[in-house]
Amino acid sequence: MTEILEGRNQTLTLSNVWSVNYTVEVDKIGIAFKDALDSITAAGYTLKTDLFYSTPQVEGHDGMLDITVYLPVNEDYLGEEVELAEFNSYFSISTMYGVRISSTNPEDFDKALEKLQAMLIEDDAEEASPIFFMSSKINGTVYTDIRIGVRFE
Repeated sequence: MTEILEGRNQTLTLSNVWSVNYTVEVDKIGIAFKDALDSITAAGYTLKTDLFYSTPQVEGHDGMLDITVYLPVNEDYLGEEVELAEFNSYFSISTMYGVRISSTNPEDFDKALEKLQAMLIEDDAEEASPIFFMSSKINGTVYTDIRIGVRFE
């Protein structure tokens, strides 16, 4: 079993972020990533950090999933429209909870999501954003951070 690390008081703050919405088959999510990246680079932008995505639901209906792909870029808005994409000069979620896993096993992702939900319940926190999935490679190991914005009543 993979280790699941948890974190509270997380933030997500970036400048110059393009976002593109997709409805995709769960097992073809990589096609959306490639399409978003191709669209942004064709418009003259260069990726600043790894792209990431969010989804309002974890399980899709009929195998389909609604996602938003986020692409942080180096450039300010160049005045060049990108079809079906939206540019934000500033993107920030100030209070987030998160878990990190180093597995690509679907069962481990389910356990990580269960852990994230347990953290919300334990602290009497409410969801305040979609779930964000951010992958990064550190010393040859791929990690996925799963985060959600939270609020407290």
